[in-house]
Amino acid sequence: MRLTSEYLGTVKMNNISHVVAGTVDTWEIIYTVGKYGIDDTGSLRLAWRNPSDWGMPQFNNPRERGYTSVKVNGNAKIEASLEMFERPFNQSMVIRVYDGFLVEGDTIIIAMGDTSQGSDGIKAQTFCEEKHEFRTFVDPYGSRRYQRLPNDIVFEIYSGEVNEIHIVAPSVYDDNRKNEFLIRGIDYYGNIAQDFEDTIYLKLISKDTGSVKELEPIKMTKKNKGLYRFTLPQKPGAGIYYIEGKTKNTKLSYLSNPIKIEETVNKLYFGDMHGQTAETVGTGSLERYFTFARDSAFIDFTGWQGNDFQVNDAKWNDVREATKKYHEPKEFITFLGYEWSGLTQNGGDNNVYFFGDNDTFYPNSNWLENPGSTNIKNNAATLSELLEKVKGRDDVMIIPHIGGRYGTLEYANPKYTPVIEIHSHHGTFEWFIFDAMKARKKVGFIGTSDDHTCRQGMSYPLSKDGKASSFDVTSGYTAVYAKDLTRESIWNSIKERHCYATTFNRMILETDIDGYHMGEEVQENVSRNMKVLVSSNSPIDTIELYNWDKKIEHINMREKDTKKIRIAWSGVRVRTRKKSTKWDGTIEILNGTILDAKEYAFDRRDQGIKEKTSNMIRWTSNTSGDYDGIILELDFNEDTELVFKSVQKDFSIKISEINENIKVIPAGGENLKIEVSLANKDCKDKQEFIDACNIQKIFTNMPTTKNGDAYWVRVLQEDGNMAWSSPIFIK
Repeated sequence: MRLTSEYLGTVKMNNISHVVAGTVDTWEIIYTVGKYGIDDTGSLRLAWRNPSDWGMPQFNNPRERGYTSVKVNGNAKIEASLEMFERPFNQSMVIRVYDGFLVEGDTIIIAMGDTSQGSDGIKAQTFCEEKHEFRTFVDPYGSRRYQRLPNDIVFEIYSGEVNEIHIVAPSVYDDNRKNEFLIRGIDYYGNIAQDFEDTIYLKLISKDTGSVKELEPIKMTKKNKGLYRFTLPQKPGAGIYYIEGKTKNTKLSYLSNPIKIEETVNKLYFGDMHGQTAETVGTGSLERYFTFARDSAFIDFTGWQGNDFQVNDAKWNDVREATKKYHEPKEFITFLGYEWSGLTQNGGDNNVYFFGDNDTFYPNSNWLENPGSTNIKNNAATLSELLEKVKGRDDVMIIPHIGGRYGTLEYANPKYTPVIEIHSHHGTFEWFIFDAMKARKKVGFIGTSDDHTCRQGMSYPLSKDGKASSFDVTSGYTAVYAKDLTRESIWNSIKERHCYATTFNRMILETDIDGYHMGEEVQENVSRNMKVLVSSNSPIDTIELYNWDKKIEHINMREKDTKKIRIAWSGVRVRTRKKSTKWDGTIEILNGTILDAKEYAFDRRDQGIKEKTSNMIRWTSNTSGDYDGIILELDFNEDTELVFKSVQKDFSIKISEINENIKVIPAGGENLKIEVSLANKDCKDKQEFIDACNIQKIFTNMPTTKNGDAYWVRVLQEDGNMAWSSPIFIK
């Protein structure tokens, strides 16, 4: 076959010189037919990557967003439809030729976001990408066998204007490191705002004394590309501190994560060890992946975890080299690994990590790779086979993950599985914790991103123009207490469960029973009192104490406002792939008035309150285990009633029946529920706010079980972010 542009044809796209993430516009694609032509029933296919969240083209409603017109200049008719294609270019548009044929030089013109009849256009992908691709394939013969055109449409997607700033601080001062701080500008969709320019005024605030020290202002210019590192002029004394930043022109402000300064054996490091790149089902290069994690997300350690059925020996060697290249002891730690992506019944998704280099890997299969590209003798079709291949090794960890498939616990070997992953951009999966605790698995808890957008350590949800996305939440972190920032220390601390999981926050969380800390297994008699210390940059809402899977205590840490109520919903529909759950609905207030309404814990930018009147709120929402919700300020009396209607559940309740205790309304699914309670009072000033961010609680006389105990805590912040401590196990 002659698979050249001359015979297959050519394609070009206009308006791609400066595509800004999330903009709504029109993009015209022109395909010129080659010498083969396209016969009756032949077709053209335009494909783009999953997980790209380009607005979905539609062909029937010219006044609605996404309207896409397709015209032909030739002696034939055409019809367009959306069809799934081969991973990772799952999303595609097919234009079929009928009632005629096309000859060399004829054209097919695709106007994505045609505004000629009232549509406002189509939405561009919301995350930045250096080399975004539209691939074009043609089937001249109507054979259903497509050949890829030699010239792809490739262009860059840029960040938008700054929408917020972040200040990231070292959680615990480490005298063996630079102790740098990072200021970053963020656009509306969570990308680094590369054109951010402004002056940022900084203050160092002491939680313990309330003292405020002015720091040298930071001048951010375009040369900084949205990122600026700085250090403090001198190390402050012992205590908890924050950096507050305010911009001069854009009027943005931010309070950093807490900084703890104390003499301690173990320091606290934050990492994200799970993500993918264009080598598998993600975007971006290995270089951008590791440098983003290090320089933009500003995390301490990371790893790469591509789906094994898309990894061949050549890709594995590329990952090995990149892992070595970006590993820098005391500054940035990398781990070699991959995602063993077995079918659920064979073990499900499990992340495999190697302590050092490993010249081979053990894939579940080579399903999407060419025969011969990988030595099939290394295949492990079931988790049992994988465990057999690594038998006796102490340099391997196998960590179950909830993704498209969910990792199963029945095969979990304690030698290789010290922790389980309970949060990623796939969702928050507390049911996985309770499964492990009910089965009496001695595991700790970690969070990650499983990022697919080359934003490792700082992954944001994707928007689907009203369609459910599988990535409804922001990413999480693994927080590790370790002696120093070396591969050995981080590895050993995870193996020993000296770690905890967080969502998109860098909360400091400590648990202690008579000097024993999270993850430890205690072999002697100790008191049944546990001290919990929490520091964060959002007030602490609740702390819950558990022994294995049983809740022992639920404590509200904030004073409630009798004029405000919070309605929050959460959970997943099922454990399997289509877990994202739609909650679109309304709240109506009967015999009362809505004075104010605010969104609570929404992650997705395309969702939230869509309509508000004096007695009704309408919203769109999807959850994947996380919370979404509404906080209402009301004028009400004894007869005032709240009527909740959503896709998942309808109910009504008298406002007079709502108090500080959470009323839970089950809604089926895996753990779908609605929680109703009074909302928290607003803090009256900055000092009260910071005090509410720092909590010490001692649980006393904790109940025991016959065959040992596992005490852990769940912490919920006022902004909806969460953390889960790994248990302290007592025999």
